[in-house]
Amino acid sequence: MTRQCVLRGYVGSDVVDLDAARDRSGEWSVNGVSRAELTGCEDIDLGFSPATNLLPLRRLKLSIGATAPVRAAWVRFPELTIEVLEQVYTAYTRSVSI
Repeated sequence: MTRQCVLRGYVGSDVVDLDAARDRSGEWSVNGVSRAELTGCEDIDLGFSPATNLLPLRRLKLSIGATAPVRAAWVRFPELTIEVLEQVYTAYTRSVSI
């Protein structure tokens, strides 16, 4: 589960300064402001990177054919706003290690 996500940098010439945090009770805040609508989101999903999809995939450890709903705090890009994203993951195959 995500505890904190800090994004700093630039999109073009625009400064990016975003700090999303989830406390032990599951309450989220964004830049220090409570965001009750994000309650129940276990992971952060960065709209500009598929890498964050690994967070729920590894946490869920689904059997082949199994599905699971996931509620994520989604950082939209290029807006850099955060909203709830309801997703369903389905395991079609297991990854192979080489």
